[in-house]
Amino acid sequence: MSACRGLIFVASIGAWMAAMCASAAGADATALAKTSKRANAEWETYWFDHGVSPAPPRDFLESRSAPKIHNLTEGKISDATAEKWVMADVRRTEGDSWSLNHLRLDLIDADVLGPPGLNGSAEAVQDEQQMGVVELRFPKPSEIVAAGVLAISKPEQAAHSTLGLTDFVIVLVVRASGADGERVFADGRKEVIPAARPAGALSRQLDTGYFREQKTIGPLWYQAGGWNCTERDGTLSSQLCAKVQ
Repeated sequence: MSACRGLIFVASIGAWMAAMCASAAGADATALAKTSKRANAEWETYWFDHGVSPAPPRDFLESRSAPKIHNLTEGKISDATAEKWVMADVRRTEGDSWSLNHLRLDLIDADVLGPPGLNGSAEAVQDEQQMGVVELRFPKPSEIVAAGVLAISKPEQAAHSTLGLTDFVIVLVVRASGADGERVFADGRKEVIPAARPAGALSRQLDTGYFREQKTIGPLWYQAGGWNCTERDGTLSSQLCAKVQ
């Protein structure tokens, strides 16, 4: 083979390989687009089937950071399970906050994050709507800095039946940002929402319920009940919350 023919052959092989690579890349991009389209359709359908329209953003459950996690179940579940449950509750908390800030009663009543009404969120939204509010904004939200899973015995549940405790509960420790929020009214007016707590102040929330995972939306802690703990008031709730530092 002459030098010229050799060069032509090499060039032809190079062109063929480039075309094959381009074709493969195009096929990958097409497959990725189809997968994304299918996932988006499944997301839309899931929420539509639960009475939610339009569907919330795909990332509305995702948290900004992971808290320090404590497994306080005395060996009843593994550390890996405790971590999974806590992060599921953190995701649920993000979804609850998004629903409240965007005044989405359909999402609050969907029986996905918790029972219809989301343990008081519906009443809060209705109060805001009656004032003509269309959105709540918190540019610098509070942060969940620690969390713990605790096991509740059957006798303890029975002795405090009014609390509706479940076999396991999760306590979230929340650090306040100290930043003000904002109400946005339908007529365009805006009103400052003063910070409830100074920057760095810690509060605790107790969530009863159970872990569940669904293919479309991922892992969530279904909040059967949830409330803020009052520190050192002698109640079982405050005692449970005090265990998570």
